[in-house]
Amino acid sequence: MNPDNKIIVPLPPASAAVRMGGMASWHTKNVIRTLSGYLVVDGDGEIRVYGDPEGLRSLGQALISVADLDQSALDDRECPPDDSFHQHYTIMQADGSLGGLTVGRVDEKASGRIRDCFPAV
Repeated sequence: MNPDNKIIVPLPPASAAVRMGGMASWHTKNVIRTLSGYLVVDGDGEIRVYGDPEGLRSLGQALISVADLDQSALDDRECPPDDSFHQHYTIMQADGSLGGLTVGRVDEKASGRIRDCFPAV
């Protein structure tokens, strides 16, 4: 990571990657697979997200699409019962190296409980 802890999603959106590739089904067709626009995610104990209107809308749509996904409709190969859906994005950092952004659910597919790997609320 760069010294300023900045992650940048540059234009064009060709740098975004799809988590499930060939396993994606019609159940996940509404999940945003790529981010577009310009985004800077800056974190050092606090998360700050900056972007142009297109980049912020793209991230917002990705968040909403994962939130609205019906996990119970996913095949167990796509999302095992004791797991939760998440989408990985490969993004360019300010220093030109690749980094990652994961947008995911904390609720377990089968039970709806918060998964054990996340702190209890």
